[in-house]
Amino acid sequence: MLPVELWSNVFKFVQSPRDLSQICSISRTFRREATPHLYHSVVLSGGWDQLLAFSRVATREGKRVVRLSIAIHGNDDRCRILAEQKQLLGAILCALPNLRYLELSAAAPYSIDCCLASSMSTIFGGCQFRLEEFRNSVITFDHTVDFLATQSSLRSWEHLPESLSHQIHRFDESFLPAISSVDIDTDLLVRCFSIARPIKRMHLRIGEGDEEEEFLDNLIQAVGLFGPSLTTLSLDGTFCESRTATLLAAGLAKGVLPHLVHLSLKDDYVTRDEDFLEVIHQRS
Repeated sequence: MLPVELWSNVFKFVQSPRDLSQICSISRTFRREATPHLYHSVVLSGGWDQLLAFSRVATREGKRVVRLSIAIHGNDDRCRILAEQKQLLGAILCALPNLRYLELSAAAPYSIDCCLASSMSTIFGGCQFRLEEFRNSVITFDHTVDFLATQSSLRSWEHLPESLSHQIHRFDESFLPAISSVDIDTDLLVRCFSIARPIKRMHLRIGEGDEEEEFLDNLIQAVGLFGPSLTTLSLDGTFCESRTATLLAAGLAKGVLPHLVHLSLKDDYVTRDEDFLEVIHQRS
């Protein structure tokens, strides 16, 4: 029989939550040593019943949860979603004081309507955790601003495309001061960031309408704010049919980002701009 203190090291190599749950049922010793690994990373993708089941243990084991991924399910009974699911999600998040990674996604594409997406911000009320990484494809940006303002330790932020955000926010130095990695739309970058952040990695999604010359100039200026720290840049032009991604890359390659090491360009447009090709060749 192995010494008790070694079992925890053994159990950390068990990847399946089902297997860890079965280990916990073997003995009190195994339960004590395996429980921290069982609740360290939690994935809730099974819908209402799974949320309800986890909420029953969250008050007891919630302090062990460091990573949480939740897939939000749409429902024909819209009133039930807006009332019960939000209340349940809020109760779960309030019980996780040590949460560092949070992912909110839709269980199926386009399954979350705009009313639900814009009213989900209430789930963050009373939360005590300080995130390091936040990935969100459910709640509209305008309804996450107040929450993000409380997350000064956030280092990585991903906000997937939306068409519901129209407000202009200008963030000061206190907003996301430690952020080092972002995955956002170009429109969001231009409208919200006017002061540099210590961002090292940036993934920008370029949408339709971004090909206007004035917007392109503003975008080059916005990305240029992060020149002192930015080393990796990915430009995703697969969301539009224009050559904006290539034009943006050409504008940025001419001394705007002096510390850039990695440039990734996803675009169907083929350029013959010799100056741009020469700059890219020199950087490679």
